[in-house]
Amino acid sequence: MDVLKKYPATNPNIPVDFESLASLQYTGGTTGVSKGVMLTHANLLKNVQQTLAFFPGFNKGENTLLGTLPFFHSFGLTTCMNISIWMGWTDVLIPRPEPEALLEAVHKYKVPLPGLEWVPPICCG
Repeated sequence: MDVLKKYPATNPNIPVDFESLASLQYTGGTTGVSKGVMLTHANLLKNVQQTLAFFPGFNKGENTLLGTLPFFHSFGLTTCMNISIWMGWTDVLIPRPEPEALLEAVHKYKVPLPGLEWVPPICCG
């Protein structure tokens, strides 16, 4: 928090709208060479809204999420990073999501919804 106080937010005066490029998300290359997919701010926002539509009981500022998936993957970008930002949740980043570390983090940070963004390899560790 000291860093936030030391460097207050500044407006870079760069025009941005919903159709502006927000991210180049690279594909896994499963059908050939990996490709950079151009995602707009609208794409990312709609993806968050679509995901949250499945969980109508979630409230802003009231949850802690375990960030177990890499942000360079579209699933991790949406479920671990963007949803936490949109909802104002605490996002506990887990760089190596192994079962023992996950269970310790659930207990330590009192995560109410562990497993929201987990994938089978994490659960089968």
